[in-house]
Amino acid sequence: MLKLHGNEFSFRVIYTRLNGPIYNYVLSSVKVKEVAEQITQDTFLKLYQYRDKYDGHGKVSSWLYTIARNSSYDYLKKKDALNFIAQLNKDDDSSFTVEDLVLEEMTPEDLAVENSSREIILNCMEQLSTKQGECLKQQVFFDLSYKDISENLNLSIAAVKSNIFKAKKALAICVEECSK
Repeated sequence: MLKLHGNEFSFRVIYTRLNGPIYNYVLSSVKVKEVAEQITQDTFLKLYQYRDKYDGHGKVSSWLYTIARNSSYDYLKKKDALNFIAQLNKDDDSSFTVEDLVLEEMTPEDLAVENSSREIILNCMEQLSTKQGECLKQQVFFDLSYKDISENLNLSIAAVKSNIFKAKKALAICVEECSK
């Protein structure tokens, strides 16, 4: 295990090893590359700023994933609030989001199918427990092993397997029911 206290080399090694996986993890939540890059940088900055608080128990990667997850959630909460404000000011054509730029290139038919499928999956994902959702995201989006997921989320390997199995089963049932 690498030490964080006052060792710049260790921090560089951690950054080199985990920058890509943390970025991918954040990107899966926020969906905008520039935002994911900023949150990833902020995550490592927080790690460096608070390195003295790290007590050496557990993996540094688990701590980083927690920081990244919390920062992503904070961004999404702010984004939801800003989107709500944008809806209130809809008369002003100068306000648009990054998503609007992407959607302009899609045909209406593509957009309808995309929105319908996305809504169904998102609604079903929201119905999963937090642990099930996190386990499933880390397996599907990052192709992490059960062991890595268990270390990132501080769960036993058996708990990770169980959460992923339950999440997949619940998701399949929900998507099937909503698609009828």
